[in-house]
Amino acid sequence: MQYLWELTIDDFIEICEIAKKNGKKPGENMEEEFLQYMKEKGKTPSCATELTKEELSREYNSKGKSILDGTIDNKGDLSFVIKKAEK
Repeated sequence: MQYLWELTIDDFIEICEIAKKNGKKPGENMEEEFLQYMKEKGKTPSCATELTKEELSREYNSKGKSILDGTIDNKGDLSFVIKKAEK
């Protein structure tokens, strides 16, 4: 089961900072910090799905919606990709 969460850029940056304080290196999995942060903030997943990331992206695109995907590379650089709906 895949869970979808809604968070702000500030939330994401805070999670990255917590992971860094916990000794995580850029590009390492931050799931533990993410889940703890969301629990502390009282946030829950907006929905759950059986679809893969690619399938979900295609589904959103078919409805004219876009997805923001944030990643951190092994150098610690943050990048965002907006997958806009195809016309």
